[in-house]
Amino acid sequence: MSSDNFRRFSIRVRRMPLRKTAWAIAGILTLASLTPGPILAQNQKGPFTENQKTGYLGQTSRSAMARNVLNRLKNRSRARGVEGQADRVLLWHEILLDSIAIDHTPDPDTGEVDFVNGGPTRTSRALAMTQITVFDAANAFRNAYNAYNEIEEAPQNASLDAAIAYASFTIQLNLFPDQADRLQMLLESDLEQIDATEESIAAGQIVGESAANAMWISRIDDNSDDAEPDWGEGGRVADGVTTANGNLVNGGTSETYEWEPDPLTPSTSGDFNLALGAYWGAVTPFSLASGDQYRLPPPPEPGSREYLSGYYLVKILGASPDTSGSMSNLYTRFIGNYWGYDATPLLGTPPRLYNQIAAQVAVDEGIDDPVAMARYLAMINTGLADSGIAAWDSKFYYNYWRPVTGTRKSDDVLMTISDPTWKPVGISVINTELAITPTPPFPAYPSGHATFGSSTFEIMRQFFGNRTRFTFISDEYNGEGVDPLGVPRPLVPIRFQSLDEAQWSNGISRIFNGVHWQWDNLGGQELGENIGRHIVFEEQAFQPVRRGNRDEKGRR
Repeated sequence: MSSDNFRRFSIRVRRMPLRKTAWAIAGILTLASLTPGPILAQNQKGPFTENQKTGYLGQTSRSAMARNVLNRLKNRSRARGVEGQADRVLLWHEILLDSIAIDHTPDPDTGEVDFVNGGPTRTSRALAMTQITVFDAANAFRNAYNAYNEIEEAPQNASLDAAIAYASFTIQLNLFPDQADRLQMLLESDLEQIDATEESIAAGQIVGESAANAMWISRIDDNSDDAEPDWGEGGRVADGVTTANGNLVNGGTSETYEWEPDPLTPSTSGDFNLALGAYWGAVTPFSLASGDQYRLPPPPEPGSREYLSGYYLVKILGASPDTSGSMSNLYTRFIGNYWGYDATPLLGTPPRLYNQIAAQVAVDEGIDDPVAMARYLAMINTGLADSGIAAWDSKFYYNYWRPVTGTRKSDDVLMTISDPTWKPVGISVINTELAITPTPPFPAYPSGHATFGSSTFEIMRQFFGNRTRFTFISDEYNGEGVDPLGVPRPLVPIRFQSLDEAQWSNGISRIFNGVHWQWDNLGGQELGENIGRHIVFEEQAFQPVRRGNRDEKGRR
């Protein structure tokens, strides 16, 4: 079957439950695999308007570009050698993380930017699709674990290295079509390093592309293709189109406690009014039964002890230094920046950050088997993708206001004092000409950072134990980024004594930024840990195969 025919077929397919799709179309996949070639099914302008891109990302700093960071992102994986057994999995994982950073980097001259998987939610989906594909391709050589999507076992003469490379390349080519030249260059460079015959590489290519085809088809009609709306233009959560208050999701209401766009958005952003992810809670999860499977309970009752302590915590520690009563300091602002990655040029989004940590710790802890590494990264990113879906379901279901609104307006609580002049510290501003918006463009409860991070650290705890120590250099402080004045940020390695410590620092960072309440943090921690444990203990994919017996999903 030609790639054109395969594309036309894939558009017509209507999904069965995810991961069973590949069984239903096994014959089609077999035919497709006889003619190697990427599916190239993506041909879209993207889910964001040009105004939304400009308002969300801003203009890439010329000072940052002068430091040649973008060229290193585009080419650094090309020069990397592959030595350890798991290195090819890590190589293509690094290429994927660079694809995400590039996807969020506007051209400083034209302002043009790909942004086809922009923002934390779409980034997490792209990560999961790619790393699960790599896992399925690698696992086809041993069948040591339950597959996510069933594909044919790898033939004896197939190259595992080639399968890994083609699996990641093919799915990334569809997820980031504007980076096709870069991805092709990196593939050709990597293939030159593989010590195998042409026949073996071609057989591995079929395995990798079959895994990519199965993944692409399994995500058809997963509800991820809705264009991103502006505030008031509607949305969906997992169980419908109404919020906990009975209003329409993203209906544009401004009642007390309801989220509305940042009132401090600078005039340079035009009429930027994005409600990012207003439809994302209805996206089909990768593992959870639905986006509301672990939906959080409501935020604390106004006037309660929990409410009052959380209110004043952010009002004092998260206030801009020029705001009266602020106790923000160099340390709190450093922590807020360190965990940022707020859709920043040359950095991308938080799921990229957690992948960097997860990969580094896996290497430090000695995972050197390609299938084991592929499995680990697939589990991490399944957790991240479902964290994005579940967090945004709760975000738009409760539609809870951000501190920048809730501290400036009256909340009808006698023991709080509104301050119409209050300003947050704001999100990290790096590699842009000027700050665009100090508060992310979606509701507060729960914190996305807390949810993404706690899912990642929970899965890591199950692999390595909580008392795992590691040193990490955030791209926010890697010595390459610059502030709006062109001043480079320093290189600052941070040592964590446990995974709990890193998870706590990640969660509290958003309060130090002044963009979240404490209950956003605590709720996100709970939600992410639930999802992480679900991936490890409830998800049948990735589990060791029980030899001689089929599991409950029919996998062998």
